[in-house]
Amino acid sequence: MSVCEELFLPSHPSLIIEDRLSLCGNEEDSVLKWKFITHLLTTRHQSNQTPASIVELISCFCPNLSCLSTTVLYEVLNENLQFCSYYWPNLVNLALKLPTLFPTHTIRSLDFTDNDEEEIKLYSLTREQIACLLVHMFLCTIDDKNFSLWYESSCYNPSKSYLTVLIYYFQYYVDFIRDNDNSRSILFERHRLQRNVDWKLCKKPLIKQLYQQDDLNDILSTNLQLIFANKHIGYGQYGTQEEAHCGMSTELNVVVLFMNRDLRDNECLVVHGIQTFGQYQGYGNDLKLIGFHSSTACDWSRRSYVFADALEMNFSETNELEDLKEYNLTRELAKISCTFRLQQDKSLNTGHFGCGAFHGNRYVKIVLQILVASFYNVQLHFYSSSKAFIDEINDLLKYLNEKQINCYIVANSVADDGTTILASSTSVVIETTTPVATTHLPNVSYSTFTPSNATTKPQTNNTESSTSIAQPILTSNTAAFTSNSSQEPAINSTFPSTSTPNLSVTTISAISTIGPTATETNTTSQPPPPSPTTTITQVPPKQGRKFDGLSFVGGMILVVGIGALAYLVVKYLRKSGKLPYSTLR
Repeated sequence: MSVCEELFLPSHPSLIIEDRLSLCGNEEDSVLKWKFITHLLTTRHQSNQTPASIVELISCFCPNLSCLSTTVLYEVLNENLQFCSYYWPNLVNLALKLPTLFPTHTIRSLDFTDNDEEEIKLYSLTREQIACLLVHMFLCTIDDKNFSLWYESSCYNPSKSYLTVLIYYFQYYVDFIRDNDNSRSILFERHRLQRNVDWKLCKKPLIKQLYQQDDLNDILSTNLQLIFANKHIGYGQYGTQEEAHCGMSTELNVVVLFMNRDLRDNECLVVHGIQTFGQYQGYGNDLKLIGFHSSTACDWSRRSYVFADALEMNFSETNELEDLKEYNLTRELAKISCTFRLQQDKSLNTGHFGCGAFHGNRYVKIVLQILVASFYNVQLHFYSSSKAFIDEINDLLKYLNEKQINCYIVANSVADDGTTILASSTSVVIETTTPVATTHLPNVSYSTFTPSNATTKPQTNNTESSTSIAQPILTSNTAAFTSNSSQEPAINSTFPSTSTPNLSVTTISAISTIGPTATETNTTSQPPPPSPTTTITQVPPKQGRKFDGLSFVGGMILVVGIGALAYLVVKYLRKSGKLPYSTLR
């Protein structure tokens, strides 16, 4: 059984450091690390410190700091001179309490071992313990896991913003937390999903809509906040969504101390009780601090964050959408399922998961979130800089719900152009008073669906409305989908090749693919529809491909959950030129 490593804190008796300055008066070249630290801190305990003296002290603990520019650190300290005087002695006293607050001189890892059977690992720290750790990370006494990356100016705006919030946090701790909320615990939970979702059997309806989250700095909401993480969880010097949340909610930064292993495909990290200190705007190097939050504005003990990492998508030389590859779809559904199930029957704040630095396609990613949210009955509060995007998705959801398209139909559809990834080879037969031949998905009769708030305009062969979303027509052949809810058909796994589907055949699927542009729409007259008296039956699977159960990665979700909805949204947008192969937000 493999054993997860513990982090040795600076006070651990086995840690030795080179006494480069002969400060401890020993003839030996090395000394206990904690003795070295306490000697330096007690000699710099006075309240008359300057930015230069604090930087000099930090450089004694972090030799590499002399090789870096400390422009940002100097600048922030010069803007907070009261920190160097009044607050500094309080922080030194807090740092010296490390052996008392952590008697074992270690931090237990929150990683799963190879033979662990549990689905959750817990770790709890008081706010005083967290503050003590953050002081040591500021002083760089914890090797490799400290804030030295913020002290130089390669990413000036984010680094200065995060460091400014850190200094504000230290002052706020001394002024308020120390005497009022010192003993409150913050809980860290590492979850993993061990049981697969059988999308093939899911008959739940799709969620009705996305709710727009207007305020990026909303702290009054008690919804679980999804953080679009890197698999190496934690802070950084750039302006990604994860780094921004860690920078503004300083206490989140200690997660790097007990997350020794990267998140696996079926894991996420939840943190309860974190306070947010800073408000920001912008993204990337344009991120800027715009203010601080009031201490009385929120019940912080009810605030929770969940870290979940998306896959990084590569640009394809063959113009293939990486998001729609089988493994990628399965993996992303597993990650989102692990996250959303924690908020079943509740609300969750989310956004363009994996669509920034990781180059994910925002249409595919929202389809995945919709499918999983529908399964767990999660209300999605979605933050996007584009209100038009949310309106577009809500129009699509309205249309699909009107036609009673549910998770089952979506999960038994297709996920990519000509790529079979479903688990059934059962075809659908439509029996009417006028016999109709067996029809295999996804032959579709197309029409342009106009959102309810848009003005309908006549379409020509070379134009299309900018406010419309192409959707397949549901002819009378689809009656069983919309009325016969007691029996849901298994959908055929015969999928279109990469060529244009046969548009001359009226079919039953409302979701198997998205409509082409007006120039591609079939204009061949269709025969009159059969009698509306319709039923759907199943015929035995054809010889050949047969589903016998999938492994975690292969079947966790019958990937296709996405299938149709992804195909539904993406196909049209790709053909219409509205959708680049990587959408950066």
